[in-house]
Amino acid sequence: MHEKFVLNIPFVIDLIQKWKRKILLFLAVLFIVSTLLLILTPNLYYSYTSAISTNSQLNDKSSIYNPNLDELHNSLGNWADLDRIYSTCELDTSYKFLIRTFNLTDHYKINLSDSNKAVQQALHLLKTETMKMEKTETGLLRIHVWDKDPVIAANMANTFIQFIENLNRNLQEQYNRNIIDKININIKEKSNEYKDIETANPSAKTPADVQLLQIKKNAILEEINQQEKILNQYKLVLKAQQPSLIVIDKATPNYKHDSPKRIMTLVTIMICGLVFCIFLITVLESLKLYGTQNESNRI
Repeated sequence: MHEKFVLNIPFVIDLIQKWKRKILLFLAVLFIVSTLLLILTPNLYYSYTSAISTNSQLNDKSSIYNPNLDELHNSLGNWADLDRIYSTCELDTSYKFLIRTFNLTDHYKINLSDSNKAVQQALHLLKTETMKMEKTETGLLRIHVWDKDPVIAANMANTFIQFIENLNRNLQEQYNRNIIDKININIKEKSNEYKDIETANPSAKTPADVQLLQIKKNAILEEINQQEKILNQYKLVLKAQQPSLIVIDKATPNYKHDSPKRIMTLVTIMICGLVFCIFLITVLESLKLYGTQNESNRI
């Protein structure tokens, strides 16, 4: 039967003593290469901004004039409002606004003759390396930004959150304006219908027809009055338009770089390198010893 090899600490220590020069040489080369790479790696500065969503029903006429006002007592939004705003953050339109505003194709040094491909590459870098969006457990929308320039990092975070606020507020405002336009068209149509009845020749009609026309005129006037009341309500909502987001933590430049963490990274690399060396020489010596034992057994 073959003797079973058992790895033990004294065996590993002997291996380290035997291979110490090569281990030290490997670690020295690893240290120099890692140090140079970490020195050449540009600093990234971190900045963030936080905002909380407002109650979207405050910009909705149907909610404001609803007899049940319980849900309007709180001016802050709920998770549904936050989810709606967060979904607009993920739109390529939002990212491309930053690319245009900060000319990120040049900032990232993307030299492509095709401008569309350059924008797509900048968009990829922006999504994967530069920005991160978060919905916190406390209901905040937080925008994280990393960049080689601390001022640009802060400005990008603030500009992005402001764009998202404007986008969502404009969407609600446009919705209200469309309703106002439709109501104005309806009022104009009803007014023209009323004028047509007024200009009709009463002599060609019987008293019963005249009475019916008067009832119709009164109904049209009542409908116009109702439409004008609703129109005034929408105009009031439009004038009192509330922001979709309230920024509670504005981004400021942080001149202490966030990454790379050079000392921690270097220590981690050296420890991993040492472990790798010990593992490799242990495997090699074990295979060598196992082969020697098999050869002696065959003899």
